[in-house]
Amino acid sequence: MRITLGVVLDDGTEIRRPVDVDTDDGPQHWGGGIAHGVERALAVVRAMVENTYGASNDE
Repeated sequence: MRITLGVVLDDGTEIRRPVDVDTDDGPQHWGGGIAHGVERALAVVRAMVENTYGASNDE
């Protein structure tokens, strides 16, 4: 399965990151697969933002 994580920054910049999600174990495990995929994608988006705008202390 592929999902897309979309993030809109305060300045209106939109970042979209496609994520391949492991769904081989069937629908009962999709929630965990999606959560892990979003976690990986969010880490990539955060790195992109930090590289472009500088690091932040916000968690």
